[in-house]
Amino acid sequence: HIDYKKWALFILNSSFPNQIPKNALDLGCGTGSLFLYFPAVTRKVGLDVSPEMIETAKTNYPDAEFRVGNIRKFEFKDPFELITCNHDTVNYLTSVSELEEHFATIRMNLADNGYYFFDVSSEKNLTENFHDKIFRETIGNTFFIWENSYDQKNKEIISSLYFGINDETGFKEFREVHKQRYYSNDEIKHALNKSGLELLKIGSDYKKWSYDKNASLINFKVKKK
Repeated sequence: HIDYKKWALFILNSSFPNQIPKNALDLGCGTGSLFLYFPAVTRKVGLDVSPEMIETAKTNYPDAEFRVGNIRKFEFKDPFELITCNHDTVNYLTSVSELEEHFATIRMNLADNGYYFFDVSSEKNLTENFHDKIFRETIGNTFFIWENSYDQKNKEIISSLYFGINDETGFKEFREVHKQRYYSNDEIKHALNKSGLELLKIGSDYKKWSYDKNASLINFKVKKK
Protein backbone atom coordinates (compact mmCIF):
# COMPACT_ATOMS: atom_id res chain seq x y z
CA HIS A 1 0.00 0.00 0.00
CA ILE A 2 3.04 2.30 0.11
CA ASP A 3 3.43 4.75 -2.79
CA TYR A 4 7.24 4.55 -2.94
CA LYS A 5 7.35 6.67 -6.09
CA LYS A 6 5.58 9.52 -4.29
CA TRP A 7 7.89 9.17 -1.30
CA ALA A 8 11.05 9.10 -3.43
CA LEU A 9 10.02 12.16 -5.45
CA PHE A 10 9.11 14.09 -2.31
CA ILE A 11 12.52 13.33 -0.81
CA LEU A 12 14.53 14.04 -3.95
CA ASN A 13 12.66 17.20 -4.96
CA SER A 14 12.97 18.69 -1.49
CA SER A 15 16.64 17.83 -1.06
CA PHE A 16 18.14 17.99 -4.55
CA PRO A 17 15.72 19.90 -6.82
CA ASN A 18 18.41 21.04 -9.27
CA GLN A 19 20.92 18.22 -9.10
CA ILE A 20 21.27 14.49 -8.55
CA PRO A 21 22.79 13.10 -5.34
CA LYS A 22 26.07 11.34 -5.99
CA ASN A 23 25.27 8.64 -3.45
CA ALA A 24 22.36 7.69 -1.19
CA LEU A 25 22.00 5.47 1.87
CA ASP A 26 18.59 4.05 2.81
CA LEU A 27 18.33 2.87 6.42
CA GLY A 28 15.82 0.15 7.22
CA CYS A 29 15.72 -0.40 3.48
CA GLY A 30 13.72 -3.65 3.64
CA THR A 31 13.55 -5.16 0.17
CA GLY A 32 14.91 -1.96 -1.42
CA SER A 33 11.66 -0.68 -2.96
CA LEU A 34 12.52 3.02 -2.54
CA PHE A 35 15.54 2.66 -4.84
CA LEU A 36 13.34 1.81 -7.82
CA TYR A 37 12.60 5.53 -8.13
CA PHE A 38 16.08 6.94 -7.46
CA PRO A 39 18.26 8.22 -10.36
CA ALA A 40 20.19 5.48 -12.14
CA VAL A 41 23.49 7.34 -11.76
CA THR A 42 23.17 7.66 -7.97
CA ARG A 43 25.20 5.09 -6.05
CA LYS A 44 22.64 3.35 -3.86
CA VAL A 45 23.38 1.61 -0.57
CA GLY A 46 20.83 -0.04 1.70
CA LEU A 47 21.13 -1.18 5.32
CA ASP A 48 18.66 -3.34 7.23
CA VAL A 49 18.75 -5.46 10.38
CA SER A 50 17.04 -8.39 8.63
CA PRO A 51 19.32 -10.74 6.62
CA GLU A 52 16.26 -12.10 4.79
CA MET A 53 15.21 -8.61 3.69
CA ILE A 54 18.74 -7.88 2.49
CA GLU A 55 18.90 -11.10 0.44
CA THR A 56 15.61 -10.18 -1.25
CA ALA A 57 16.86 -6.63 -1.88
CA LYS A 58 20.01 -7.95 -3.54
CA THR A 59 17.88 -10.05 -5.88
CA ASN A 60 15.48 -7.20 -6.66
CA TYR A 61 18.15 -4.54 -7.23
CA PRO A 62 21.48 -6.11 -8.25
CA ASP A 63 22.96 -2.71 -9.17
CA ALA A 64 22.64 -1.43 -5.58
CA GLU A 65 24.71 -2.36 -2.53
CA PHE A 66 23.11 -3.86 0.57
CA ARG A 67 24.42 -4.59 4.03
CA VAL A 68 23.01 -6.14 7.20
CA GLY A 69 23.31 -3.68 10.08
CA ASN A 70 21.64 -1.70 12.85
CA ILE A 71 20.60 1.92 12.34
CA ARG A 72 21.87 2.83 15.81
CA LYS A 73 25.52 2.38 14.92
CA PHE A 74 27.12 1.87 11.50
CA GLU A 75 30.08 3.20 9.56
CA PHE A 76 30.85 3.58 5.86
CA LYS A 77 34.13 4.62 4.29
CA ASP A 78 32.65 7.46 2.22
CA PRO A 79 30.03 9.96 3.48
CA PHE A 80 26.64 10.18 1.77
CA GLU A 81 25.00 13.21 0.18
CA LEU A 82 21.57 11.78 1.03
CA ILE A 83 20.56 9.47 3.88
CA THR A 84 16.96 8.34 4.26
CA CYS A 85 15.08 6.39 6.92
CA ASN A 86 11.40 5.90 6.16
CA HIS A 87 8.24 4.06 7.15
CA ASP A 88 8.54 4.73 10.94
CA THR A 89 11.89 2.91 11.21
CA VAL A 90 13.20 5.56 13.63
CA ASN A 91 10.36 4.60 16.00
CA TYR A 92 12.15 1.27 16.53
CA LEU A 93 14.72 3.19 18.57
CA THR A 94 13.07 2.74 21.96
CA SER A 95 14.96 5.22 24.15
CA VAL A 96 16.22 8.79 23.87
CA SER A 97 19.79 7.53 24.28
CA GLU A 98 19.34 5.22 21.27
CA LEU A 99 17.87 8.10 19.28
CA GLU A 100 20.84 10.33 20.12
CA GLU A 101 23.28 7.54 19.23
CA HIS A 102 21.50 7.15 15.89
CA PHE A 103 21.69 10.87 15.13
CA ALA A 104 25.38 10.98 16.08
CA THR A 105 25.98 8.09 13.65
CA ILE A 106 24.07 9.96 10.95
CA ARG A 107 26.32 13.00 11.43
CA MET A 108 29.43 10.83 11.12
CA ASN A 109 28.23 9.32 7.82
CA LEU A 110 26.67 12.44 6.27
CA ALA A 111 28.57 14.61 3.76
CA ASP A 112 29.06 18.26 4.72
CA ASN A 113 26.62 19.32 2.00
CA GLY A 114 24.32 16.36 2.54
CA TYR A 115 20.83 15.89 3.94
CA TYR A 116 19.21 13.38 6.23
CA PHE A 117 15.52 12.73 5.57
CA PHE A 118 13.43 10.61 7.94
CA ASP A 119 9.94 10.14 9.27
CA VAL A 120 8.35 9.09 12.56
CA SER A 121 4.87 7.83 13.29
CA SER A 122 2.62 10.39 14.96
CA GLU A 123 0.86 9.63 18.24
CA LYS A 124 -2.47 10.18 16.51
CA ASN A 125 -1.55 7.44 14.04
CA LEU A 126 -0.59 5.02 16.82
CA THR A 127 -3.69 5.65 18.92
CA GLU A 128 -6.34 5.88 16.19
CA ASN A 129 -5.06 3.49 13.53
CA PHE A 130 -3.24 0.82 15.56
CA HIS A 131 -4.15 0.76 19.28
CA ASP A 132 -6.38 -2.24 20.04
CA LYS A 133 -6.58 -3.01 16.33
CA ILE A 134 -6.25 -6.52 14.88
CA PHE A 135 -5.39 -6.96 11.20
CA ARG A 136 -5.79 -10.22 9.30
CA GLU A 137 -4.78 -11.02 5.74
CA THR A 138 -4.30 -14.05 3.51
CA ILE A 139 -1.97 -13.97 0.50
CA GLY A 140 -1.77 -17.24 -1.39
CA ASN A 141 -0.80 -19.98 1.06
CA THR A 142 0.30 -17.50 3.74
CA PHE A 143 -1.80 -15.70 6.33
CA PHE A 144 -1.00 -13.38 9.21
CA ILE A 145 -2.64 -11.89 12.28
CA TRP A 146 -1.31 -8.56 13.55
CA GLU A 147 -2.33 -7.27 16.99
CA ASN A 148 -1.36 -3.86 18.41
CA SER A 149 -1.46 -2.15 21.79
CA TYR A 150 -0.28 1.40 22.54
CA ASP A 151 0.81 2.36 26.07
CA GLN A 152 0.20 6.11 26.21
CA LYS A 153 2.04 6.53 29.51
CA ASN A 154 5.29 4.99 28.26
CA LYS A 155 4.73 6.11 24.64
CA GLU A 156 5.32 2.56 23.37
CA ILE A 157 3.43 0.37 20.95
CA ILE A 158 3.73 -3.41 21.04
CA SER A 159 2.88 -5.28 17.84
CA SER A 160 2.45 -9.06 17.94
CA LEU A 161 2.48 -10.87 14.61
CA TYR A 162 1.56 -14.47 13.86
CA PHE A 163 2.32 -15.97 10.44
CA GLY A 164 1.05 -19.29 9.11
CA ILE A 165 2.28 -20.92 5.88
CA ASN A 166 0.59 -24.00 4.46
CA ASP A 167 2.42 -25.38 1.42
CA GLU A 168 3.58 -28.68 -0.05
CA THR A 169 6.04 -29.18 2.81
CA GLY A 170 3.29 -28.89 5.42
CA PHE A 171 2.16 -26.21 7.87
CA LYS A 172 4.66 -23.84 9.47
CA GLU A 173 4.09 -20.98 11.90
CA PHE A 174 6.16 -18.01 13.01
CA ARG A 175 5.73 -15.34 15.65
CA GLU A 176 7.31 -11.90 16.02
CA VAL A 177 6.97 -9.12 18.59
CA HIS A 178 7.87 -5.55 17.60
CA LYS A 179 8.26 -2.61 19.99
CA GLN A 180 8.30 1.02 18.87
CA ARG A 181 8.35 4.35 20.70
CA TYR A 182 6.62 7.61 19.91
CA TYR A 183 8.78 10.76 19.92
CA SER A 184 7.38 14.28 20.03
CA ASN A 185 8.72 16.99 17.74
CA ASP A 186 10.43 18.62 20.73
CA GLU A 187 12.20 15.37 21.66
CA ILE A 188 13.37 14.99 18.06
CA LYS A 189 14.65 18.59 17.96
CA HIS A 190 16.52 18.23 21.25
CA ALA A 191 18.17 14.95 20.23
CA LEU A 192 19.17 16.40 16.84
CA ASN A 193 20.69 19.48 18.43
CA LYS A 194 22.59 17.40 20.99
CA SER A 195 24.00 15.22 18.21
CA GLY A 196 25.28 18.10 16.08
CA LEU A 197 22.51 18.14 13.49
CA GLU A 198 20.27 21.01 12.42
CA LEU A 199 16.56 20.62 11.72
CA LEU A 200 15.61 22.43 8.52
CA LYS A 201 11.97 21.47 7.93
CA ILE A 202 9.08 19.48 9.36
CA GLY A 203 6.51 18.03 6.96
CA SER A 204 3.47 15.79 6.89
CA ASP A 205 2.71 12.50 5.13
CA TYR A 206 5.10 13.09 2.21
CA LYS A 207 2.71 15.78 0.95
CA LYS A 208 3.83 19.17 2.24
CA TRP A 209 6.53 20.93 4.26
CA SER A 210 4.29 22.10 7.06
CA TYR A 211 3.29 20.35 10.25
CA ASP A 212 -0.20 18.84 10.30
CA LYS A 213 -1.26 17.48 13.70
CA ASN A 214 -3.55 15.00 11.91
CA ALA A 215 -0.74 13.47 9.83
CA SER A 216 0.18 9.81 10.23
CA LEU A 217 3.87 10.23 9.38
CA ILE A 218 5.85 13.33 10.33
CA ASN A 219 8.73 14.15 7.96
CA PHE A 220 12.05 15.74 8.95
CA LYS A 221 14.78 17.25 6.79
CA VAL A 222 18.15 17.65 8.53
CA LYS A 223 21.73 18.70 7.82
CA LYS A 224 24.97 19.05 9.75
CA LYS A 225 25.42 22.16 11.88
